[in-house]
Amino acid sequence: LREAEMQMLRAQINPHFFFNALNTIQAGAGHDPKVAALVQNLAGYLRYVLKHRRNLRVPLGEEYDAAMAYLAVEQARFCEGLEVEEQIDRAARAVMVPGVLIQPLLENAIKHGRRTSGVPLKVVLRVGLDEAETVVITVANTGQWVPETSAGGDGVNGVGLANLRRRLSLSYPGGERLSVACEEGWVTVQLRLPTGEPPAGSHTTAHTTLSSPDASSDY
Repeated sequence: LREAEMQMLRAQINPHFFFNALNTIQAGAGHDPKVAALVQNLAGYLRYVLKHRRNLRVPLGEEYDAAMAYLAVEQARFCEGLEVEEQIDRAARAVMVPGVLIQPLLENAIKHGRRTSGVPLKVVLRVGLDEAETVVITVANTGQWVPETSAGGDGVNGVGLANLRRRLSLSYPGGERLSVACEEGWVTVQLRLPTGEPPAGSHTTAHTTLSSPDASSDY
C-alpha cells in the first residue's frame, strides 16, 4: 500500500512546466541558436522521469542532473532574469534517494522568488553529505518569505510541497527534516535525509520540521 501511494504521488506532475517549455521552444524555433540546447535539456528531463517512473529510489547524481536540465529550461525562459549557482559533492552522487525531490524545491524557489526578488533572481542549489553522512540538499533564492495565506500567496505551494512532505514521510518514517530560514534577503530551504534504508514495514509517521523566524509552513 505504501508503494502504491508513492507511485500515485509521483504521478502528480504539474503539467504547466512542460507547457511553458514547449511554448518557449515554439517561440524561439528558427530564431534562437540556443533552441537545440533547450530541446536537449527538456528531453533529458523527460527521459529521467520516464526511466525512473517505476523506481521508488534513484541515484542522487541522476536526480541532480535532471534538476540541472530543469533549471536550464527555466533559464531559457527567463534569460538574464534568472541566475543559478549549483554544486554537488561527488561522494553524494551514488546515494539512493526518492526521485523528484529537488525539482519541486527549485520550482518553489523560482515561483516565489520572481514575485519578491529583484532582478535577476538568484537561485543556489547545493547537494552534499555532512560529517554524519547525512544527505543535505539546500535550495536558496533571493527574495522574501511568501506565506500562502498572505495577499501575495496564491496557494500554488500547497500541492507541490505537501506532496513532497507526504512522500518523505513514507520513505523516511520519522527520519526526514525539511527546514526553512529567511535571512538578509534570502529564503533557504534545506532537506536532510539519512543515507541508510528505512526499516522495512515501518508505519511510523514522520515529523517534518519547518522552522523560520516569521515563516509559514506552506512555502
